[in-house]
Amino acid sequence: ERAQMVDELEGDARDDVRAWLRIMVLPFAGVGSPYYARFLQAASMHLRADVDESQGPVWPKVLERLALAIPTDDRHARSRRVSAIATTMFALLAERERLAEAGADAGSPEEIVVMLAAALTAPMPADVASAGASSG
Repeated sequence: ERAQMVDELEGDARDDVRAWLRIMVLPFAGVGSPYYARFLQAASMHLRADVDESQGPVWPKVLERLALAIPTDDRHARSRRVSAIATTMFALLAERERLAEAGADAGSPEEIVVMLAAALTAPMPADVASAGASSG
């Protein structure tokens, strides 16, 4: 499903951080199980943090595009932020699942995409921005 979503990106959408975040979020949000996101949130604490080709060719491409949206050249800062976005995504999906199960307004997957985009593209703190200029 994600590979098809990547293939369908055209023109300016290839530079749209929200389009790449949708590729991450929407397949998880559309599973239809009332416990899937909570399982993933718990399991993510025990999974490998790095992604290689054995886990599929789409993930490295998505993560690379997301890293490019982060306003720094510091590769360590980019890695930390992409990792934090993944953790945050699982937490937001799990909370949405809990709210839906309780019959409360759970919001939409697009709301999660917007929140993640804001966190991903937030300005870097001055200490990271200056370190990135020297360690790039």
